[in-house]
Formats: sequence, structure tokens, C-alpha cells
Amino acid sequence: MQLKICILGPNIQASEYVSRHNIFAPRAVEVDLANGLAKKGHDITLAIAPGIICNAKQQIEGEAELITGNLDSLKIHARGHVSFEAKLISDALNRNVYELDLIARTIDYCNQNSIDIIVADYPICHFFECFTKVPMVYLLHDPLPPEGTIEYWLYNNFLDHRYISISKSQQRSSLKLNFMGVAYHGIDIEMYSFNDDPQEDLLFMGRMVPEKGLDIAIKTAIELNRHLWIGANISQQTSDYYERVIKPMLSHKQISQPKLYRGEEKIEKYRQAKAFLFPISWEEPFGLVMVEAMACGTPVVAFDCGAVSEIVKDGVTGFVVKPGDVMGFIEAVHNIGKISRGTCRKYVQENFSIAKMVERHEAIYRKIIASS
Repeated sequence: MQLKICILGPNIQASEYVSRHNIFAPRAVEVDLANGLAKKGHDITLAIAPGIICNAKQQIEGEAELITGNLDSLKIHARGHVSFEAKLISDALNRNVYELDLIARTIDYCNQNSIDIIVADYPICHFFECFTKVPMVYLLHDPLPPEGTIEYWLYNNFLDHRYISISKSQQRSSLKLNFMGVAYHGIDIEMYSFNDDPQEDLLFMGRMVPEKGLDIAIKTAIELNRHLWIGANISQQTSDYYERVIKPMLSHKQISQPKLYRGEEKIEKYRQAKAFLFPISWEEPFGLVMVEAMACGTPVVAFDCGAVSEIVKDGVTGFVVKPGDVMGFIEAVHNIGKISRGTCRKYVQENFSIAKMVERHEAIYRKIIASS
């Protein structure tokens, strides 16, 4: 049976204008999910930032005026001198107005167009569920928050709402949310062509923050006298970690200068790498880069944090190392030649394709609709 599904992703970070200098995985997931569901014959409405290309039958866009250069011209009404703090408040209010506007218009559209289910992808949406009889389910991207935070308060007030987790590890929390199932992310495998003869060496790709472990990746490459390519952006938020920890390590000749790889260039880096390094030290709920690397045949070496052991099959598609065991990590990279690149590719095809992701989502949606 065809379903009428609305994917509501009002996060302003989905705008290419706002996140053009950073990787924003949720945007890709929303578009891939919408396209995959549409391919199966479902009637899809996607509510998202303007300029996103998608096969949805209907697209509801956020107000471009609140995203682009007008962030500097649309300010809060303030008397007297506008301080730096007031500018921050103005920008935050702009974003809140954008998100609230898109949510309100989307809820109204769903109420009037017999939508079967709303897949919400932003926590503010919780406050709007009471304004619709359309069943809603919330797709989570981040680890569940600790007590004493605003996010914890929010989720604790909506424990009875329905949730989809992107891994089993994401469900571990003192918050007892109403999880309807797990739906792992999937990728368009055809975009990530297989390569069994890589010409480069080690690869790190991710945000330049301490919990992503770039310093450990660099230490590994130096210890093994191997070359490391770094796909990362030096932003204002990460400059301290870069200046204090990373920059002094870049003087080694086998360490490349950080660069944010995108599109075909990013995929080519995956294809040419002999190993993908993922030395994280936080409870990352998924880690799409690991799937992208393995789809090209590149095995992964990662610390066993978050969902790593759900994505990487230890000894088969890479190595899963005890958290914090740097020497064990280095040894695993040294032994990466034992891993079959063909097996990595096949594992992703069987477990992390868009079709598989859609299949999992579809089953959860039907369960929710049947019980509503």
C-alpha cells in the first residue's frame, strides 16, 4: 500500500548557505530517505531548506530570506547600541523564526492533505505534535543528552512520543524513550565505486575536534611511517585544538595538510585509501563515513565507541579496537592488509544500502500507522 509521508527537516543547518564550509550528514540522510521512499512508490513531501534537489512529489521550503545574506540585514529591534551579544541573539532569533515558520506551515499542510505519517528530524517539532492527528515519529541523529541539560529536559517531557534510533547504541541512556525500532543509515552504493588497487595510503575524514581523534590518526601514521591524508575543515570552533595539538604534528612530511573534501574528490579519496582511520572517543550514534569508505572497498580501523561495532565487522571489514588503546590501534592499522576489500564492499551492499534503510523505515512507519 502506498503511503503519504512527510519528512520534516527544519534544521537551518541543512541550508548550503549556512553549512557550506562543513559536512552536514542529516541533510544527505533526509534527501536519500525521501528519494528511496519515492522510488518505492510512496507519495513523499519533503520540508527542508531551499535549493535542495529531491524526487519528492511536494517540497515545502524554509524562508530563504531568513537564511542568506539577510541575516545581517534582518536584526532584532533593539534600542541604542547593538552589542556583540545582541548580534548573537539576533542570529539565534532569525534561526528560530525560520524553523518555527517551516514547522507550522508543514503541520498545516499535513493536516489538509491526508498525510499518513510525519517523520520529524528536529527536536522543536515535539511542541507541534499536539496540533495534528497525523502520527509523528522522530528520527534521532545525536547521542541522547545527559541529565542537567536543556535537551534532556526536552526529551524527558516527551517520553511518550515515538522515536527511531539510527543504532542500538544510541538507545543507551537513562532516558527511556519510546523507540519504535532501529533504522541504520544507508548510502547510494553506486556513487561509491569499488577499487581493489588503492594508490594512496591512510585516510582520516571528519570534524577537527578532540573526540574525533585526528591526533591519534596522525600519531599512527608517524609511528608506522605511512602517509596520512586529512579530510577536515579548520573552523573557528576547532581552531584551539588545531593550533595547540594538530598544527605542531603537521610538520612531518608524511602528513598532508587538512582539506575539506567534497563530492567526487571525497569519494576518490575513499577509493584510493588503503585504510580509513576512525579513532573516536565519544558515543557516536552511527558514523556514515565508515560505510562510505567500506563501500569503496576501504577497510576501517576504529575504537569501539558508539555504534562502531554495529557498523564494522571486526576482522572482516576492518578492526574494532578497545577504546583508548592507541598501541592496539597502531597494530590494527599495520595489519590492515589482511582485510579483503571485496568483502568490505559486499558487506555494505547487504547491510547499508539506501534500499535497506528504506525497508527498515517503511516497516516502522507501517507499525506506527497500524497502531494509531
